[in-house]
Amino acid sequence: MKGDLHQEILLEMALSISGEFELEVLLKNSLPIFLRKLNCSLAGVVQQDVHVLHTSLVLPRVMHDQPLWEDLVNALIQKAASQDQDNFVEVLKREQGLYYGFSLSGFGMLILGRKTVFDPAFLNELKHIIKMLSRACRACMEALQRRQAEQTLQMVQAQQKALLDNLPFSAWLKDTQGNYLAVNEFFCRESGLSRKDILGKNALQVWPESTGRRYVQQDTRIMQSGDKMNWEDLIQEQGSKKWVEFYKTPIFDSDGNIVGLCGFKRDITERKRMEESLRKSQELYRGIVESQTDMVVRVDEKGRFTYVNDAYCQAFGKTREELIGSTFMPLIHKDDLEPTMEAMKLLEVPPYRAYMEQRAKTVHGWRWLAWEDYAIRDKEGRISEIQGVGRDITAQKEAEKDLKTKADLEAVIARISSRFVNLGAENIDEAILSSLREMGEFLSMDRVYVFEFETSRTMLNSTYEWCSPGIASQSQYLQNVPAGVVSSWMEKMFFFDDALIEDVSKVTMLDTANDLSLPEEECAPSIVVPLIWESSLEGFICFDSKDQKQDWNDKGAVPFYMLAGILVNSLKRKETEEQLRQSRNELRHLNATLEQKVEERSRQLGEVQQRLILGERMAAIGQLAAGIAHELNNPVGFVSMNFETLQEEIQIIVEVVQSYKKALGAVPGSREQERLLSQAFELEKKYSLDFVLSDLDKLFEQSRDGFQRISKIVNSMRNFSRSDSGEEFILFDLNRGLRDTLVLAHNNYKNHAEIQTELNAIPEIECVPGEINQVFLNIVVNAAQALEDAHMPRPGTIKVRTWADDNHVYCDIFNDGPTIEEEVRKRIFDAFFTTKPTGRGTGLGLSISYDIIVRKHNGILSVDSNEQDGTTFHIVLPVRQKRG
Repeated sequence: MKGDLHQEILLEMALSISGEFELEVLLKNSLPIFLRKLNCSLAGVVQQDVHVLHTSLVLPRVMHDQPLWEDLVNALIQKAASQDQDNFVEVLKREQGLYYGFSLSGFGMLILGRKTVFDPAFLNELKHIIKMLSRACRACMEALQRRQAEQTLQMVQAQQKALLDNLPFSAWLKDTQGNYLAVNEFFCRESGLSRKDILGKNALQVWPESTGRRYVQQDTRIMQSGDKMNWEDLIQEQGSKKWVEFYKTPIFDSDGNIVGLCGFKRDITERKRMEESLRKSQELYRGIVESQTDMVVRVDEKGRFTYVNDAYCQAFGKTREELIGSTFMPLIHKDDLEPTMEAMKLLEVPPYRAYMEQRAKTVHGWRWLAWEDYAIRDKEGRISEIQGVGRDITAQKEAEKDLKTKADLEAVIARISSRFVNLGAENIDEAILSSLREMGEFLSMDRVYVFEFETSRTMLNSTYEWCSPGIASQSQYLQNVPAGVVSSWMEKMFFFDDALIEDVSKVTMLDTANDLSLPEEECAPSIVVPLIWESSLEGFICFDSKDQKQDWNDKGAVPFYMLAGILVNSLKRKETEEQLRQSRNELRHLNATLEQKVEERSRQLGEVQQRLILGERMAAIGQLAAGIAHELNNPVGFVSMNFETLQEEIQIIVEVVQSYKKALGAVPGSREQERLLSQAFELEKKYSLDFVLSDLDKLFEQSRDGFQRISKIVNSMRNFSRSDSGEEFILFDLNRGLRDTLVLAHNNYKNHAEIQTELNAIPEIECVPGEINQVFLNIVVNAAQALEDAHMPRPGTIKVRTWADDNHVYCDIFNDGPTIEEEVRKRIFDAFFTTKPTGRGTGLGLSISYDIIVRKHNGILSVDSNEQDGTTFHIVLPVRQKRG
């Protein structure tokens, strides 16, 4: 019976698994046979996959006791682990029954459950059936693995082909014999061969012999050594040369065995061209950077130098080796560290650039450097390096400082100069003291004082003095000082030269200071400048300083000379007014002695004198004082001489009249009366009384002409000064201002130029008249001086022309003197620029004129000069000023 059952199971099992290679179908057909033929309650297979066991199939499919199945599997696995798995049979007893575990060698385990025990003899026969099932399961697994391997191989081959065909250069695979296994489309196009012509062949069969032999040798070396090969070569292909890169590498299996090789070949001609271009660019860049006089550096994110050029090394006296890797911070002035770091924060934001100025300790000491930095960022946007280009701007900084000093000085001189415009004589002393204080404070001096010669030129007096706080006055000790006791630098004064003293510790004000009881103090003369008037030394200005050392190369004597010029003009103006006052007193005295006959004439003279007095108060402004005084001196002298003649003739008339009165007082008809009348008649005849009486009208007529000349000058001066306008913009007739200016400047040009005017009808304009008149005066006087210096054989010409349009008035002032050179014209309106000798010009006239016309009055001031047309200054002024 059992034998038959064994045969039945074998037969049915053989039929169920015959030709079946699907594991699931095999198990579905086999397990029901065990359930049915062996009266089993459970049949299941646990499959071994590497080191993991999992259930392949359990029948019946619905397990009411899943934990029981898991318990059975775990227990049997543990027991199988310690036994021979090929012959493993184990029985487990549970409440539900008996459970047998049979080894399916090389596959897993079969578990059968039943209520009763298998017969031992039948159990041995059953093992044969289970071995047959085990072989069938393994066969299914191997078939499955082959199919999966084939699918994987097909997928890999497809991926491999797609990968190779998508490469933009030639690529290939070879086996260990050097035969081509795969090539891409690019390889075929480049070689001109099809895959059919290539695959399965070696290099000798595909390429020319020399090329093929070289490829075979390379492949053999790679297969033997397992090393990669990479090289570049210049080849001739399809009629042209090109650079190509070769790359070959062995292919290893999972055990590390070489199973073939892959190779790539790509055209790198363009890359080579770019590399060559880059190399040349780098050489050019390096040459440019190294030849730069500017400093070029690069630092990393921590501020350490990664590159410095020669200019930087030379500036700091260090080699590249000393600088590379060090930080730049120790070289910067401590006061500039924080501003530098603040400026470098700009490198973190667009446009990733920063500009900074800093002081650095170079081989030449502390120098100002200007840096233009920009950030070099990586592809993530982080700063990898900072490149900076630096330049020494010390000279520029010093020039800016000098320019500011000159601008400040210009403002000080302008204020001082304007202080004396329209100033009465009674206020000149106060203005001089204020000017000494302002200039002393500006130049950081401790004492400024003025010495003037007495009339005899043998004695000096300290007439004005300013002292800084803490410095005692010495003016009271410096009165009636003999000129001979002044220091040795006095000799320079007589030669109209300044005394620049670099070390004040080696000089004193006076050689016999102790004889004058001067108090001892720390400050001493630092610079002494002569006061020059019409080629005569009038005195000097002395500037005292506590500083023992002075660098006059930087400061110079220009500001001192400008102050001296202003002060000597003011002093002479004061002196001129004193002279005019004396002349006025003399005229009063003459008026008091004249008889009634000339009272009417005297009244007219008084009116003229009143106008003269009114004009004289505005006379002698600025540098015109001497010229105006000279212009006034001629008519005044002429009138004075006439008055002397009048005085003599009036005395004659009085003497004759008194003689007749004496005769008339005698007894009528007496001899005494006849004698007296005869004497009176002889006296009248002696003095030619008729001629004297007829000469009186001529004398008065000539005096009237002199007074009219004085009146014209005075009126022009009053109009020129326009003390009523101050600094306010008022309506003003430009033509009138020009006429007055020409009258006042007459002494400057009368011997050197003829004046031509073409003053057309123009509207009144809004301006500050005094300032506009000053511009006219500066230009006319400059023209006159140019003609004077030219030493022309004939008088030159100064022509003034005005005209207007709807919005502007125009004025051209022309002279036919020497041409102004181009270089001079470029700087002619610069402050302190002058071509005149020392003492004659300050270089401020045209600069101030430019400021008045362009900046204050919104006009235009320009100059043209050439040999054909002479020199013309063009002035354009708006009729009405813009408000607000």
